[in-house]
Amino acid sequence: MDNPTTATIMNQKAGELPSTVSELDFDTELMSAFEFANHGSNFFAAAISKSVALLQIDPKTGELKEVKRIEADFHEKDPEVAKVRWSNNNKLIVSGGADGFMRIFKVISNDSGIIMDFELQTELGQHSKEINDVALNPDNSLAISASIDKTCRIYSLKDNK
Repeated sequence: MDNPTTATIMNQKAGELPSTVSELDFDTELMSAFEFANHGSNFFAAAISKSVALLQIDPKTGELKEVKRIEADFHEKDPEVAKVRWSNNNKLIVSGGADGFMRIFKVISNDSGIIMDFELQTELGQHSKEINDVALNPDNSLAISASIDKTCRIYSLKDNK
């Protein structure tokens, strides 16, 4: 079985076993969730231990590289980001984890729409226990978090409520 802290890109043709195109090893850190950006982008967001990372796949070589990582969970005993999601327009990334906070990150793109960076935009609420799922609605006006504390919270991103 593959090491769960290794991200691997596979290339597979019908009837063949997959072959590894690229691999990025995170040593002792756990990648618990990831999601590709929308609209054919070669970027994906990943929950890696207590951080949210932005990773990019080179479309020509298949090489996988980490663009940036931001600490996004501050649980005092076991910090871990559990979920990451992209907005439909790739302008936001939302995360949630063990500390019960949902964090919204602004994705920074150049004039051509190429993703360059991301930064923390806001931190929302706090569940009494860890968050196990997050989502954004299609126009990025609402964010929702679900927690093992048996609650879900809906936030307006228009005025950060």
